Amino acid sequence: MIGKTFAAHVSAINYFLKLRGRELNIAKCSQLQMLKTGMTNTAAKLRVITQFKRRALVRPLIHAMLGCIKTRNRTNQWRRLALLLGHDGMLRCSNLTYYDKEPDWYLCPKHITFLPSLAQPDRMRIRLPGSKTNHINTEEIRIIHCVCAKNWPCTVHLLLPVYQARQHDPGAWLFAKQDGSPYYRHDLEETLLNCCDFLDLEYKYYTPHALRIGGATWLWWHQHTVAEIAHKGNWRSDSVLTYLRSENPDLIKIGYQNGFGRILPTKSDWTNERAKKWRFILK
Repeated sequence: MIGKTFAAHVSAINYFLKLRGRELNIAKCSQLQMLKTGMTNTAAKLRVITQFKRRALVRPLIHAMLGCIKTRNRTNQWRRLALLLGHDGMLRCSNLTYYDKEPDWYLCPKHITFLPSLAQPDRMRIRLPGSKTNHINTEEIRIIHCVCAKNWPCTVHLLLPVYQARQHDPGAWLFAKQDGSPYYRHDLEETLLNCCDFLDLEYKYYTPHALRIGGATWLWWHQHTVAEIAHKGNWRSDSVLTYLRSENPDLIKIGYQNGFGRILPTKSDWTNERAKKWRFILK
């Protein structure tokens, strides 16, 4: 049975990779290695999750981290935007930083549209060039709204000058260093590490993927349904439930009372919401 499961996984992954002109290297895929040795895919994920569970990097923590990034140079401008974009857009690290295996996933000006106009935007639309769940060239869309009315750092208006400076070359990288090279994952990890040290937080809870977790959790705390969060973050299964956190004890460390939080949903909540959605469509 395990052999058939492993063969099915390899066959499916190989099919999608061949569509993109690539081949599967099993030695570099840790989950397939676990599966090959007799561990199911779910068990492999649980083994990783039980080592430590990332905490939600929610808006108040992001605001505190932005206060750690003082100087106004190009690198710090990207650091601020990476934190805000990763949270508000629930983006993966491969879209915020350059990924050698998938260089086409890095954001370019052509992937961003300011609405209703570039002169007076109140939201922006991001068409993600690719992601690990996007195997057949289906678009992933993120809509990020202006939050200036709440006196919060606004992703839309902070990104606007960067976009205007780069829009003359739509295919160029949106974020580039002074020497023209892209930002890599270790640049974002270094940013989070330095901010965590300054705020006396444990870095192991705040890897780059904590931004995506934080964006989903922040919506859940503000009374969005699981189906709405799944739609906004492009989750297509109940895996969205693993991205939600009931609370974050580190909020107290930065001066927030423990007023945030919400009881986590169950798998049946997800199933019921999906059923309601389909009934509405069929009508």
